[in-house]
Amino acid sequence: MGFPGIPRGANGAPRRSTRTRQAHSIGGASPRQVRPIGTVWPAQKKPDDKVREPLVDIFDEGDVLLVIVELPGVNEKDIKITVDDDLLSVATRTPGRRFAAELYLPCPVGVVESTYKNGVLEIRLRKEPERETL
Repeated sequence: MGFPGIPRGANGAPRRSTRTRQAHSIGGASPRQVRPIGTVWPAQKKPDDKVREPLVDIFDEGDVLLVIVELPGVNEKDIKITVDDDLLSVATRTPGRRFAAELYLPCPVGVVESTYKNGVLEIRLRKEPERETL
């Protein structure tokens, strides 16, 4: 079942209209004007290939940093996690979905443990002891 005037497979919000009055002209009131609101796009022919930044939360749990990354629709084998001192990178690329995030952490980290379940990636990073600077 579809909506009249909307092509099958269209994405977006249906068009709505709002009636507005134009300013009075010299000969009297102008007729009402209908202005469309909302958009309807034709269905995409190819997957969306934009790189998106996932939602990320970072929690300091004493000697561990817990990073939670939302990656919906991604397989665990497609996730790439890299750590370089205090920079954490998370990236994934699958047909139709690309996510990438680089996070500067509050301190250098070492050992990385991660779990992925139902679109949520949890990364536990062990904090390294503070280094003395000369």
